[in-house]
Amino acid sequence: MNRLDDLLAEALATGEIPAGATDAERAEITRLLGASAALKANAAHVNKEASSSMRVARARFERFIAEVGRPAAVPVAARRPGLFGRLLQFNRGLVGVGAAAAIGLVAIVAVGLSQVLFSGTETASAQVLTEDDYVQVQGVVSSSSDQQLRLQSAEFGDITVAFTASTSVVDGQSTRTPSSLKAGDSVLVGGVVGRKHTISASTVALAEPGQAPPRKVKLNELKKLSRNLEGKVAVLAVSKNGETARVLIDAEDGQRYIVNVNGKTAEMLLDRAAMALGTRVKVAAGTTPNGSVFALTLTELPTPQPTQQPSATAVATPAVPSRPARTFPGVKGVIVGREGNVLEIVDAQRRSVSVVVRPETRMLFGESGLTRDAVGKPEVLIGHAVTITGGLDPARPGRVLADVIVVGPRSPRP
Repeated sequence: MNRLDDLLAEALATGEIPAGATDAERAEITRLLGASAALKANAAHVNKEASSSMRVARARFERFIAEVGRPAAVPVAARRPGLFGRLLQFNRGLVGVGAAAAIGLVAIVAVGLSQVLFSGTETASAQVLTEDDYVQVQGVVSSSSDQQLRLQSAEFGDITVAFTASTSVVDGQSTRTPSSLKAGDSVLVGGVVGRKHTISASTVALAEPGQAPPRKVKLNELKKLSRNLEGKVAVLAVSKNGETARVLIDAEDGQRYIVNVNGKTAEMLLDRAAMALGTRVKVAAGTTPNGSVFALTLTELPTPQPTQQPSATAVATPAVPSRPARTFPGVKGVIVGREGNVLEIVDAQRRSVSVVVRPETRMLFGESGLTRDAVGKPEVLIGHAVTITGGLDPARPGRVLADVIVVGPRSPRP
């Protein structure tokens, strides 16, 4: 290293320009120290910003590049700098280019970090609430009107739930109007994700009253199978074609994990119970060894729930103390008739239930052997076992409005 390198190294270590430096050396070292301080300050600030959101870091990086993309001045040093000097003194644009590089580096680190940990509610919504997915979420109402409600969710913060003409609001085995919902109500929401992560509600079910608004929690995306990872399903999201799904698991270690699962796992959860939320599961390997798409296995056996209306049977669900006592209405049985968009179902107790297939109803074909194109023929579904999750028709007591229909194999009539 030359003399300037020695002086600069001493200045960086002590924070002061060495007393033996000449006026010209002082001027050059002062400039380089300023560049170094600006670089460190920008890197520290951007690291704090990027740690909460990869997308924010990317956006800041792109804006910064646009701002500093002006021509740089030519350096005035008369001689060739040494190695250490060259690292800092590329040109007069050192501060801008160096700070931009720092932001770019932090953005790259944030990309890798986000593959493991999501701590911002905006990122969680973007990663879990995908447009056109069917979702089941829960939370506490913060405000409500005739058109929509604001839901406080531990997973996503505040989210908007929009009502449609066919939205069913249920309280146990009775129906209510959307306008009857008020701040402080604990609710379960089943619906389809729209733009800006708004959920278009198919069914809103009242949960147990008196629950405090949830606190935001950090979410970890599971990338590698962890032994003995067990917990309860907190959120379910199923793609439009039913081939992929995501669940948020409230694990026994106190963490919450985003777990990508295959379509069969989603069908298993919805075939077992009208409400997937609260189901105790264990994460297992998926069909691809060492892949990032997993499967879930149940860690408890279902316990039948008593029903209050013979014409609207609640699907059997396990008895879990922390699970809300109220759930989505549903029916499990065999299709014995179909007229237009209305299915006639006979359950195991030989009770007949009418089920309306709405435009937004999702059908998962599971082990049925059917295809989406084939179900357009009225007779195709006859004789198949089904599990249906949905709401209740306020105009026709006892009639179920389907959110999701899991179609199983052909079965003898009960």
